Formats: sequence, structure tokens, C-alpha cells
Amino acid sequence: MSSHLTSPGTSALSEKHWRHLMAPAPYSPPSYPEGYSVRARPPDRKQSRNGRTWGRSPAIHFGRENTPHLNPERPDFLEGAIAAKSDFQAQDDDVLLSSQPKSGTTWLKALVVSIMDNYAARTTNNVNDAMVQYDLLTENFPHDLIPSLEIQIFNPSKASASPIPLPTVRGRPRLYQTHVPYGMLSESIKTSGCKIVYITRDPKDVLVSSWHFLDANNQSTEEPYPMEDAFESFCKGVQAFGPFHDHVLGYWRECLARPDKIIFLSKDEADRTIYRCSLERLKTLQVNMEGIGKWSGLPKSSYFRRGDVGSHLK
Repeated sequence: MSSHLTSPGTSALSEKHWRHLMAPAPYSPPSYPEGYSVRARPPDRKQSRNGRTWGRSPAIHFGRENTPHLNPERPDFLEGAIAAKSDFQAQDDDVLLSSQPKSGTTWLKALVVSIMDNYAARTTNNVNDAMVQYDLLTENFPHDLIPSLEIQIFNPSKASASPIPLPTVRGRPRLYQTHVPYGMLSESIKTSGCKIVYITRDPKDVLVSSWHFLDANNQSTEEPYPMEDAFESFCKGVQAFGPFHDHVLGYWRECLARPDKIIFLSKDEADRTIYRCSLERLKTLQVNMEGIGKWSGLPKSSYFRRGDVGSHLK
């Protein structure tokens, strides 16, 4: 991995640049991509209560026109996003997963890992044993298998960390993940053959899931951030990695323009499709249990038995 990526340490901001970054006025460092501005975001009294700000933990907020706002608690995340944009060199067979936080990211990582690593089940005659023995998800946290560009790989605080074990160490393609808006992606991602898989979710579910996530990781002894305030902030676009609809529409428009480049998924639609197509449901529907097939002349119910993996043993 290091042979394809510039070390995060080489993109760390100098002390002089850091002072500019922390200044309240807009600042465009010459080392950053042209047209890209960075500024510190002062606390918004309307979006906080007792000094607490909704969404402060996720580290950075992207406002209109993809302008990032620094979270003073985690400046390394902002550095990582900037470094990933300028330094990451995508390859034609890379796969990048993208989403807003709490939109199905962990589920998508687990799904992609399972699909990419399914060859393991073909390395033994006993399918059930292979699934247990080679299933990466039984021993690995999904976020450790597909690393985030801005939070893990290019994060300056992680520069000296051990390499992250990717499921692609056995081959290609390389798998990565990001939360940044489309406009903040590296140009090499946009211009190369790298494929993007974007997943989104009902914004109401994103809000509630984000609220619970932040509350579960609240290190203080204070009461949870009021849901009413969180709702108001979310509607105003105060959300980690940018306003929800701006984030989604940025990838959606690009998907319409380049359907061969971006796959756009809805977690809600995926869940409904999985349920609708499940054998457990299909074999209990009256339309499949009664009558004779028009063209086969055979009972419809005869087409459904178990459908389990390894059902030849049962």
C-alpha cells in the first residue's frame, strides 16, 4: 500500500500553515488544490447547548461548495481529508465505498468483503467448514478490513501505525472507503477507472442513528444532546461531512452522468429487496403455494424446498 500512497506525514501542515488554519478568516494555503479553501469554524451558539455542539465528534463539517470546517477536537481528520485529496493516487481497478456516516457504511463494508472474498468457500469440499474457517468477518471488524482514506490512511496521527490488513492482500482490487463529498475526492479517483459504490439511507434514520452513535460515544457525564436541537441542526445542514442532501445529490448527479463509474445504492431498497426475494417469504406466498405453473404444468409449490447452502446433507 505504501508504494502507491504518499505518506500522510509528508502532507502534515507546517506550524505556520496551522496558525493560518486556526484563524477565523478564510485561508487558501498555496500547497492545497487550486480553488480549495479551508477555515476554522467558530462555535455556533445556536447549534450548541452548554458548550456542546451537535456532531462535533465526527471531526469535520463540509459546508456549501465543499468548504471544510475544522473541528478543533480532531484536526487530524481534516488534515487527512486534505492529504487524501491531493496525494491519493487511484488505480483503475480500485473500488471506493462512499457514504455519509450512519448510512449503512459498516453493512456495505461487510457485504463487499464477503463478495470479494467468496472464493474461500471453493477451496475445500466442505462448504460449511469453509464458511466458518475463511469468513473474514468472524475475526475482523469491517472497518479494519476496508480502511478510510481520511480517517485511517492519510490521518497524520496514524502515520506510524501498523499497516491495516486488507482483504485484498491476496490479490486485487484494492478496497477503500471515504465519507467526503464527491467534490472533495482526489482527481485521480474521478479520472481513473476506479469504481465508486455509494450508499445512502432515509435521512430520518441517518439523524436518529447519528444521535445514538454520538450519545454512545459521549465521554462526558453530561446529558445526551437534545434530539430537538440535533434535528434543527441536521435540517440546517450541520452534519458531519456536509449537508445530507448536498452529499447525496453530488454522487447521484455523477451517477446519472457516469453510470459506468458509480453504483448508487439505497440501504432501504436493499433491505426491502433482500426481504422480498428471501426463500422464506417466497415459499409462504399463496401465489406460489397453490395451483399449477402455466407453462410447466407442474405444481408451483414443487419449485420451493429448502434452498439452504449444503442442503444435500439434510
